Amino acid sequence: MATTSLTCCLSFSLAPPPCSTPVDLAFIIDSSGSIGRTNYKKQKNFVKEVAKTFGLSPNGSRAAMVLYSNSASVKARFGQYTDPKEFDGAVDSLPYERGLTRIDKALELTASDIFAQSRSGVPKIAMLITDGTQTAAADAKGLKEASEPLRQAGVRVLAVGVGKGVDREELRLVTESDEDVVVAADFEDLLLKLSNLTSQACRLAGKHHQKSVRSTCGLRAAGA
Repeated sequence: MATTSLTCCLSFSLAPPPCSTPVDLAFIIDSSGSIGRTNYKKQKNFVKEVAKTFGLSPNGSRAAMVLYSNSASVKARFGQYTDPKEFDGAVDSLPYERGLTRIDKALELTASDIFAQSRSGVPKIAMLITDGTQTAAADAKGLKEASEPLRQAGVRVLAVGVGKGVDREELRLVTESDEDVVVAADFEDLLLKLSNLTSQACRLAGKHHQKSVRSTCGLRAAGA
């Protein structure tokens, strides 16, 4: 009984505060062979916890998912799952592909498909999760080049690296600043950093919202 109570309290204390700014948030999920089935399940739990922070709803925050290994595929588009329980079910049903780590393909698909359907005036965030580095295939693109369409679309990328195989400098290629890169020793460590990570995502959303409001006010003033 004491152990159960302690686990419950620990879980509650680590829960990040909710984010009040609606966002369009895309999760780019690692399904490569190196992550392993156990950590793959932990990664899915992490995705559900982050989504919970933003409170998915039809008129609030929306979430999408891209899964990658040898290739990349869309598993959920914005607006497809607006009920948190339905989204959690979709995450739970993600298959484990056990392939390569083609981060470049995932970034490109996220830009061309997912954010082609994002809302105007709403902060756009892509959260890339990986346990390793880009596979050095003959047709692979550099991550800076592969992430450029996201930057052009006004998407802020958060790069989350988990484990010893992560290259922080490579992850930095897809982000705008050092603070947008989060590296954890393992998925247990990542859950401990959940509050800081979601707070960072929420801050980015708030900054984008304030910028949009200032821009709109400026346009109105010019037209007055």
